[in-house]
Amino acid sequence: MRKTFCLGLLPFLLAVPTVAQVDAGTIAGTVRDSQGAGVSSATITFLETGTGTTTKAQADATGEYASPPLRPGQYKVSAEAQGFKTETRPAITLRVQDRLRLDFQMAV
Repeated sequence: MRKTFCLGLLPFLLAVPTVAQVDAGTIAGTVRDSQGAGVSSATITFLETGTGTTTKAQADATGEYASPPLRPGQYKVSAEAQGFKTETRPAITLRVQDRLRLDFQMAV
C-alpha cells in the first residue's frame, strides 16, 4: 500500500514548476526640467488608445516613474506638472513583457 502511494506521488514530485507568462508590459522613465532636475510633482497618464482606458502614475522625489502592469496595445503617454507645459508621446506600442523606457523633459 505504501509503495503504491509513493509511486502515485512520484509524477507530482517530479513535475517541474512552470512560470506563467506575464501578459502585460511596463513603461518607466524620468521626468526632468530644462535644467536636468527631476520633476517630483509630475503625473504621468497612460491612455490606451484602442479602449480608452486611462492609468496614472506619480513621479517620485527624483523624477522617476513606473507604470503599473499595462495590457499590450497602443498608448498615448503624457507627463504634466504645475508650472510646466504638458509633454505628450502620441504613439507608443507596448507588447507582452515589454519594459519600455520613456523619458520626458518638461519646459516651463
